Amino acid sequence: MAICQFIMGASILVAISRSIWAFSRDNGSPFSFRIKKVNHKLSVPVNAVIFGAISAIIIGLLVLIGSLTFGRSKFRPGKFYLGKILSPLVRWISVLFGAYIVIISQFPAEKAVDKDTMNYTVIVSGFAWVASLTYCMVYARKIYHIDVEDDSEMVIEGVEESYMDIDSKL
Repeated sequence: MAICQFIMGASILVAISRSIWAFSRDNGSPFSFRIKKVNHKLSVPVNAVIFGAISAIIIGLLVLIGSLTFGRSKFRPGKFYLGKILSPLVRWISVLFGAYIVIISQFPAEKAVDKDTMNYTVIVSGFAWVASLTYCMVYARKIYHIDVEDDSEMVIEGVEESYMDIDSKL
């Protein structure tokens, strides 16, 4: 399992360092003048790799923070729990980073946009967002209701098993 995680992390680092380098090459990030430099001996943007690795470590450390919503009294810390201080911070940074990535992924790769360089993600994801919102507003809101009576019990109508039943099976 550790070997698979290492290989996956290495492949993600390769992909993210390429993205960081490309973004910096176009002067689109802070400290671009340093990040975009390519090591001529290795033909690798070493600074982009280091920047990506450090950023990933910092973001990865954020998962060590605590509870964000209701159900805190039911939470049982596992082996990799970061505590009550770091968990909420990591959660909020993750949410903000996710929102940032969703927005950034909608932009085209080039300044001059035509039918070949257009990023059609905005059309596909826009359709998915509108379709999901329509589904929720028209159908799902009539079926599923979440009522929180107190911190210890949550009732979800329209769902056959309660959270307590699922917890007891785990």
